[in-house]
Amino acid sequence: MIKRDVALTKTLFFLFGVGIMGWVPRFPELKANLGVNNGLFGSMLSVGAFGSLLALLSIGHLVDHFGGKKMLLSGATILSTAFIGIVNVTNHEAFILLNILVGFSISTMHIANNALAFHDQDRGGKNLVVSASGYWSAGSLISTLLSMFLIGKVELRAHITIMHIVVWVLTIFVIYMRADSLMPANPHERITKSILTDLKKFNFDWVVNFGLIFGIMLEFAIGDWSTIFSKEEGGISATLAPLPFMCFTVAMIVGRVSINPLRKRFKIGALVRFGGILAGTSFLIGIWTVDQFGLTGLMISFALAGLGSSYIGPSFLNIANTRINLPASIVIGQISAVNVMLSWLLKQLIAFLAQFASLQVALTIPAVMAIAVGLFVKVFKPIPAK
Repeated sequence: MIKRDVALTKTLFFLFGVGIMGWVPRFPELKANLGVNNGLFGSMLSVGAFGSLLALLSIGHLVDHFGGKKMLLSGATILSTAFIGIVNVTNHEAFILLNILVGFSISTMHIANNALAFHDQDRGGKNLVVSASGYWSAGSLISTLLSMFLIGKVELRAHITIMHIVVWVLTIFVIYMRADSLMPANPHERITKSILTDLKKFNFDWVVNFGLIFGIMLEFAIGDWSTIFSKEEGGISATLAPLPFMCFTVAMIVGRVSINPLRKRFKIGALVRFGGILAGTSFLIGIWTVDQFGLTGLMISFALAGLGSSYIGPSFLNIANTRINLPASIVIGQISAVNVMLSWLLKQLIAFLAQFASLQVALTIPAVMAIAVGLFVKVFKPIPAK
């Protein structure tokens, strides 16, 4: 039964990746539809952090209170509704409001899916949190390839609308297939009081939080800017511009599915330190030599960046669950809430520099952060399990 449940959990991660990454290769079209410059587009994207923050501070408690089934069903429904809405508007105010809903729904599914992965991992699913993230990356890859194929053939609105209807139907089907083995409900007498009580006990684990943001900010930046960078700075056609992001995603899948044999030979702290150096250095070389090496150079450098950064985020999230004595869904929410606030500030800085300096200068920041992630690997020293 556990093998079946693990397979279905990985399927949910896969569908989640398909759903939220389909629009990324088409950001240049989205930006053109809105009629904005790079700086404003980056700022408009970043407001999704406010919706994420609201979800991260509350959804963990709601998952614990209502159980996995209700929260996964509602999260999947809100997610698809938000994405269908956001690609069908050109009004700036409507886009911002819908992007807040997108951020809320993504974080809802992030918490619910990862809480499910921890639930199955505790039941015997070895290293599931990291390996399931590989299936998320696989879904992202499939979605990226589909988007690349559809550019110039199918209009953005039709593509995202149809895709999310299909993803929603399949997600609901998978949830019902394992409804009896999802996280059980632990009802609180007053859920609002429970949320406020745990917020008062908010645990700021600075080593984990800063290690996490230093490790995954490059992944965020590549997701937001890679296609635009390839097209505007590299002079690459709209059809081929998503290729570097695709290479990044493929390499990330390889890194995440190969983590188990690597952990048998190397300490996780050493892997994280090496991964950060590899990711940041290769990315820097790629973006600063794009005039010399073009698309080929970007594809190679992004692939190495994906390989290096693949297991950093899941590893920090995994260790956080052993250091904080709260349900996994709440731990994920608290850690991710801090991460969202820090990433929002950094995204504002990147958007500002992209507009008033250059994208190369702006993207140097997350690359340097990845190189420096080794400063926080002391968090992986063995500690008593909670």
